[in-house]
Amino acid sequence: MALAAGAKAASFRAHAAERLLLHMGKAAARAHREGRLEQSHELYTHLVHARRSSVGDRHPLTVSAISALSNVSVDLGELDIAERLAREAADTS
Repeated sequence: MALAAGAKAASFRAHAAERLLLHMGKAAARAHREGRLEQSHELYTHLVHARRSSVGDRHPLTVSAISALSNVSVDLGELDIAERLAREAADTS
């Protein structure tokens, strides 16, 4: 019985963590659309790190976050960083 409760708690935590990452991605996209580029960049940077930790470098959710971070980097004028991120996303997809 305790094992089942522990498994349920772990599943709940994993689901809650995934929902948090989904909301972070939406907030980053909204900030980008609204021109709050520094905030968007920071959120996408955190999202990329979290996705790498949770699902790995080659997962489509990670690659999508890397691509979005690349787009924000372009808008910030960080073209070297944007190019590196775009290449990474293309190489892993």
